[in-house]
Amino acid sequence: MRRKRFLAAALAAIAVVVGAGCGEPRYPDALGVTLEQVDLIRDSDTLTPQEQRDALAEYGLDPLTINGLLSSIRLANQFGGDLSSAYDKAVNDQLSSMTPDEVQYYGDATDEVTLEDAEAQAIVDLFQDNEIDSLTELEEWLDDPASELPAGIDELNLRSVFVDTSTDYVRDKL
Repeated sequence: MRRKRFLAAALAAIAVVVGAGCGEPRYPDALGVTLEQVDLIRDSDTLTPQEQRDALAEYGLDPLTINGLLSSIRLANQFGGDLSSAYDKAVNDQLSSMTPDEVQYYGDATDEVTLEDAEAQAIVDLFQDNEIDSLTELEEWLDDPASELPAGIDELNLRSVFVDTSTDYVRDKL
């Protein structure tokens, strides 16, 4: 008798699970974005790099996934930003909150150097690891003989972009 009740209960449970579809997601709709939609955004000639990031974010994609999808776009593949956000962070003592893309935008605006992805990331790490928020703090850190510049950062590039170039010069590029 117990065995019959157990089998009946098991069959009823299976019927409920099968009838409900096991909660299986509908895979075509799982991401909310198709590769065709991603390609339209990625290949757009009318969207800025930050607009491309914003468009992908509207589909619910996280910043790290967006970095991967835009990996071939120099100013969109490291957490975004633009010259305006980079300038605001530089003049408002928020260097340690810059993204690598913002570091690259700022470097481009100085007309001094083109910072590649790895150097921009190393600069961001330097700012964060040493709690460098202002341009003055950066200059003092660079002038301190005890400071050791991490591998991957060219001191001349760093100094020419963030110390030697006037923020007014960068502002005029906005």
